[in-house]
Amino acid sequence: MNRFFFLALTVFGVAPVRAQIFGGTPPSIRWKQMQTVPAKIIYPPGLDSEAREVAYLVSHLSRTTLSTIGNRQKPIDIVFHNLTTVPNAYVQLAPFRSEFQLTPPQNSFELGSLPWNQTLAIHEYRHVQQYNNFRVGLSKVFYILAGQDGLAFANNLSVPNWFWEGDAVYQETLVSRQGRGRLPLFLTGFESLWISHTDYSWMKIRNGSYRDYVPDHYPLGYMMVAYGREKYGDDFWARTAMDAAAFKGFFYPFQKAIKKNAGIPYDSFRIAALDYFQRQLPEKAYSGPAAVYGKGQRHFVADELFPQFTDSNQLIFLNSSYRLPPAFVKQEAGKEKQYRIKFRSVTLDDAFSYRDHKIVYTAYEPDLRWGWRDYSVIRLLDLETKKDSRLTRKTKYFSPDISPDSKSVVAVNLTRDGTCYLDILDILSGKILLRLPNPDRLVYTYPKFITDSLLVAAVRNKKGQMGLMQVEIPSGRQQILVDWSMEVLGYVSVTNNQVLFTRSWQGKDQGFCLRDGRVYPLNADAQTGNYQLSGGYGKLVWNHFTSAGYRLQVSGSQDVFRKEPEIFSPWDTAEKHDVYALDRPPYQIPYPIPDTLFPVKPYRSFTHPFNFH
Repeated sequence: MNRFFFLALTVFGVAPVRAQIFGGTPPSIRWKQMQTVPAKIIYPPGLDSEAREVAYLVSHLSRTTLSTIGNRQKPIDIVFHNLTTVPNAYVQLAPFRSEFQLTPPQNSFELGSLPWNQTLAIHEYRHVQQYNNFRVGLSKVFYILAGQDGLAFANNLSVPNWFWEGDAVYQETLVSRQGRGRLPLFLTGFESLWISHTDYSWMKIRNGSYRDYVPDHYPLGYMMVAYGREKYGDDFWARTAMDAAAFKGFFYPFQKAIKKNAGIPYDSFRIAALDYFQRQLPEKAYSGPAAVYGKGQRHFVADELFPQFTDSNQLIFLNSSYRLPPAFVKQEAGKEKQYRIKFRSVTLDDAFSYRDHKIVYTAYEPDLRWGWRDYSVIRLLDLETKKDSRLTRKTKYFSPDISPDSKSVVAVNLTRDGTCYLDILDILSGKILLRLPNPDRLVYTYPKFITDSLLVAAVRNKKGQMGLMQVEIPSGRQQILVDWSMEVLGYVSVTNNQVLFTRSWQGKDQGFCLRDGRVYPLNADAQTGNYQLSGGYGKLVWNHFTSAGYRLQVSGSQDVFRKEPEIFSPWDTAEKHDVYALDRPPYQIPYPIPDTLFPVKPYRSFTHPFNFH
């Protein structure tokens, strides 16, 4: 049996592996721990409130959503990291733990606007529930033979990655007022393929491509899981996934489990699942500009991002293709030819700002010593000399913008304790000139100068709502311009004292203009979204999602916005696709999350120095 196991591990062991990061954090950190029944939260100083919220959520999720994946519950260690700039988290065996990287993303259209620690708790704890209930049948035999490494191998061999992530995204959407299943952009990738009549094989959808755009397993999994819950009930995946993890049928256990529990072959199930969502697209989507452009391209072309006018006939934007690293390029209006300015440094945030022959953007830099510490620094690119220089060092800055007088830069600063500030920096030295107060602990995204003494930014509050806010310099006085809502908002820009932005509305990401206190919608098809609006010289440019990449559209600014203003309702997010099973959640995240009395004590450096798994 041992010989068979190691042969199988050699031949079939293709499951992704995440190595532990040794020497991850400085020894000076005085860790704390908060003990609950389902989890121990291990965190650095300053994050007590975030730890209490996560402890509360996992305690309630363990009681309310467990039955939809099984009935076994085992405790897990959840470790917080606040020195990294990467917004991510994972659950992994060998040893069994979860690690949260707590810096929130700037882009709310991709991951939503809920408080980041809450989003991670909802999503990652579903993976905890999955692992706790997949130690069955032959997977349990692998665990006995090779410990948690053997269990991880067996689980990844029997249960596809689309189910792991799709089930977790479904939980996000089920127990919150948002979740990726309610975000218009989340399924736009598949929609762009459908409306351009791009018919990939199942193997290509599963394995991806180096030439063509293929959505990843997150939206694929969400559609499959949502359809299964909608059609066959809330316990469908508990029965199916556990049969698969037990290797019932041995070969192709997941396919056989679906046939057993759904009563139809696996191929028929996946076709029906995708068709359920495709049939909800309006007929006019197949003739819109995204569809027309997608039909005319054989392969992925490029993403054209954050366009800005340099003069009346020229644009500058970021070009990101599969062939070359992302680069800043310029293009004459109305022409296809692009001229590369310079390749951009590695970054987590594509946003950049152009003014007076200068570009500011942020770049990712790892720490040379500590694996769980990295930085997001501001870089300044001079287009006349082509010199790309570092403006700040060892910082966590995002979404910088150059002031109208070109003397300063505003950027989002995310600190270790989770507080978000707007910093004003000198454009030549990088020295902080001013830090604006943030008493309500809002999360700022995409700040822009209106004037040298006035800013505007998309902001998130503790409830997960978003609004458009004006901030005065130097007082920091705030005024809400577009009221709070669970609809996500971002990609702010300013032109001629008008504020341009994108906001989710009626199931689509639509472009808007704020002028004289009123909001006017962009008069353009928004089936695949209208993003990153920018104006100047009597013109307007934006991009939209297509099956060949984000594509620019340019228009004259006259009559490009509708004449009648839009009045937003305070309702929750309008769902782009109907999934009625989401209307019966077993639990909903409360606001505010009640304070808890979970005990807190120091977590010593040599706690459990040996962890046999």
